[in-house]
Amino acid sequence: MWFKSIALGACVALAVAWLWLNSYAGCDDVFDVCGLNINKVSYSKYVKDEQGQYLHILLANDERYRLKTNLKDVDPAYIKLLLAFEDKRFYKHSGVDWRGVLRAVYQNLSAFKVVSGASTISMQTISLLEPKPRSFANKLQEIRKAIYIEKHLTKDQILSLYLSIAPFGGNIESVQMASLYWFGKSASSLTPSEAAVLVSLPQSPENRRPDRFVKATEAARNKVLNRALMADLIGPQYIEAAKLSPINTTAFNIPKYTPHLAWYCYYKALDCSSTSLNFQLQQKVSGIAKQVILAPDTNLSILVADAATGHIKVYIGSQDYYNFSNLGANDFIQAKRSPGSTLKPFIYAMAVDEGNLTFSTLAKDQLRDFAGYQPLNISKQFLGDISIADALKASLNIPAVATLKGIGVNNFLSRLALVNINMQNAEGLSVALGGGDLSLWELVKLYSLLSNEGSVVDLSITNQKNTKIKLFEPNTVGQLNTILTQYVRGKNRVSGAIINTDIALKTGTGPNQTDAWTIGNNGNYIVGVWVGSPTGKGLIDNLGALKALPILTQIFDNLRQGQLSKAPLPKYVRSNLIEAKKRFQIVYPENNSQIEIVNDSLRLRPHVINAQYPLSVVINGSDVRNLVDETSVITFKQSGGYSLVLIDDKGVSSSVYFYVKLGQ
Repeated sequence: MWFKSIALGACVALAVAWLWLNSYAGCDDVFDVCGLNINKVSYSKYVKDEQGQYLHILLANDERYRLKTNLKDVDPAYIKLLLAFEDKRFYKHSGVDWRGVLRAVYQNLSAFKVVSGASTISMQTISLLEPKPRSFANKLQEIRKAIYIEKHLTKDQILSLYLSIAPFGGNIESVQMASLYWFGKSASSLTPSEAAVLVSLPQSPENRRPDRFVKATEAARNKVLNRALMADLIGPQYIEAAKLSPINTTAFNIPKYTPHLAWYCYYKALDCSSTSLNFQLQQKVSGIAKQVILAPDTNLSILVADAATGHIKVYIGSQDYYNFSNLGANDFIQAKRSPGSTLKPFIYAMAVDEGNLTFSTLAKDQLRDFAGYQPLNISKQFLGDISIADALKASLNIPAVATLKGIGVNNFLSRLALVNINMQNAEGLSVALGGGDLSLWELVKLYSLLSNEGSVVDLSITNQKNTKIKLFEPNTVGQLNTILTQYVRGKNRVSGAIINTDIALKTGTGPNQTDAWTIGNNGNYIVGVWVGSPTGKGLIDNLGALKALPILTQIFDNLRQGQLSKAPLPKYVRSNLIEAKKRFQIVYPENNSQIEIVNDSLRLRPHVINAQYPLSVVINGSDVRNLVDETSVITFKQSGGYSLVLIDDKGVSSSVYFYVKLGQ
């Protein structure tokens, strides 16, 4: 009778234990509220180039290098070795290998000490997620949670999670990160020796570090290889070869080639796991940047983009990210700075498109007063009568300011806003000479129109298809290329073939020489270079042609040659003004008028003459709308002043300012 009672009690105890082990409900600090996904693991953000090579890896939030790793990222031979060594029945058990548990209990009791463990991959994953002191109670909780995740995650998901969080010495975690760190390669191409090292490391990551304890690493590796031989995973001849393989004792450098871009991706929450950058070009241009001898209190930035697609190929935010005394961590590609004279080509292009002048029109380069604004040339000299083309090549200031006055500052800024280039702190006519702020990113984007028949292509750091928006007529841009390719070549060019290559470029210098620019387009690539004061203080001899141009020409020497579309300049000079009856005009609303209605919104139907639909409408310099035909309306829901710039299908524009008063 007593035997039956004991047996019954044992059965009840086992049943209760079994129910308890399988009753874990999740929803604690390891799992999210649904009990399905791990939410405590922080992974390193990283940047890869177009070929999948790591360019930069950031620390995870807990100051560890940890790369999310999936089964497909790892050499299959490593997975076979791992399971043979750690959990050969992984795909058969439900979180706990009870056969292994009984074996371990027997071996440990027989030896009167711990000689064997029974932790499965699932249990080890829980242990890594929730590190706790070794105790019987904690081991039982580990078993419960292992059973739990087996119910909610697939085997491959659990294995991938283990691969992503396993420790490999120091602050290195995940198989992918460990392979990069210890072998300088992806985990998808491990040798048997390397795979065995990585299998053995997580068991004692600090005591088996190859850079400190090579003998211990070798012994652990060989133990894994012996287990592989017993499991018939690797032939004897390959095992011996693997055992003879030397163990690398010096860790490889963690990729740190694009710090500014990595942080740009991080703060913008962008997925940069596959970008359009080119590792070789990034390295070459970085080398050029580091060799530049900068004047005190200056820094530089460089951006290279594919001219046709807008895909970024090189991203250098400063000369040295770690030079904190020179604000090296600042990303000067995205910083808004004075663009100097780099906008002059597009001021003239807009005037040509609108019929105000041609590139052969004669302008007067002489001292002029523009309502109190009296710009001077950088040489402090004036050349008198000169063609617009020659004025642009010489970067003269008076003709550019006069042309901007003719087309209207708001019209010009609204034209830029059409392609989402919004100039900050724009100061009237001084916009022609850098009176406002744009970024290097925006300028490189703007110069893309030189190789896209007048259309601006968006820039991106991925290989996505970017939109193109027409800004100027193809023939106007062809003539602009003819002018901009006629510049004085930089010194130390590499070869005659490259010297003769067309590069349409423009230099620029900001007020007080705080910013020196050169932006160039060779048909295949757009290169933008900025050299300037990180703090915005005035500099001496910091001119675009002196500081930025030599860097740009060196970069183009390393780039594939392209071809720009060019057009001959007109042989004649025509009037500066086209006849008023032919000009695009806004008849309604009238300029400086006030529209009052009792409703809470105004549906405005602009009335225009001499315009070709569809029309683009820029409201207050930034909000862009479209008018398909003369019946299209614009809705205004707030009282206030509104500036409208209408641009027709030919690129001709007209503007009006009016005030809207809604309600009573």
